[in-house]
Amino acid sequence: MTRATFILITLLLAFPCPSPGQETHPDGTINQTVNGLRQGRWEIKGANDCIEAGEFKNGRKNGVWLTRTAGGTMISEITYTSGMAKGPAKIYYPNGSLMESGVWNVDHWEGAYTRYHENGNRACDFTYNAKGHRQGKQVYYHENGKVMYDGEWSDGKITGTISVYDETGKKIGERNYDAQGKFSGNTKIAAPDSSHGNAPKYNKMDKTGNLTIFDSSGRKEQSGQFENGKLINGERYVYDKAGKLIRTDKVRNGRVETSINR
Repeated sequence: MTRATFILITLLLAFPCPSPGQETHPDGTINQTVNGLRQGRWEIKGANDCIEAGEFKNGRKNGVWLTRTAGGTMISEITYTSGMAKGPAKIYYPNGSLMESGVWNVDHWEGAYTRYHENGNRACDFTYNAKGHRQGKQVYYHENGKVMYDGEWSDGKITGTISVYDETGKKIGERNYDAQGKFSGNTKIAAPDSSHGNAPKYNKMDKTGNLTIFDSSGRKEQSGQFENGKLINGERYVYDKAGKLIRTDKVRNGRVETSINR
């Protein structure tokens, strides 16, 4: 079972709304049965008095089904095709604010998906492929709406690096991953050293792997393959006092091979 499947099932089971055969309107205007099969508009009352409402076609749920609490607060909006949950879907927090929104395909999310914080701001934006695995750019957000993390995924695995931002939107580092999608280390951005004005201050950097180092203004300083904190193959970036990139040094085998003036 995928994590997305688990989340959806858990949320729906948390509100044990319909049980087949529980009719709230037996007067014939809705909840009709034709030739032993449920047809047309139905409203079904659950054990905790919440109501699920939607259409049946030849005994199978079809179209959008809405589930609300007894007080009218929305719980979920699920689209069914021939009795299977397949199509646009929304899940809500107990307070009625939107929690999740996307397209559900039988047992997993597919395509664009958004999760929200309870305050209404986005919590994350994902894209799922046909197998229900994350694919392409993924973004997480702080509760204030500012980006927290972003990066690329391929068939459910992180590819390369995940950028990390603080609650003001400033980039503060990167999380690095190898070709198998396994975490290989952090790269931190330099922070101002209070004892030396605005001079950058680095934590000891002794990582090995593909990393990117930033200065206190969030500009790239070095990027490439490191061994014990030393750039072996990659690029160094040189800026003028105004922060404009003026030169890129190409590093090979630990030495500057060529320099390109910008």
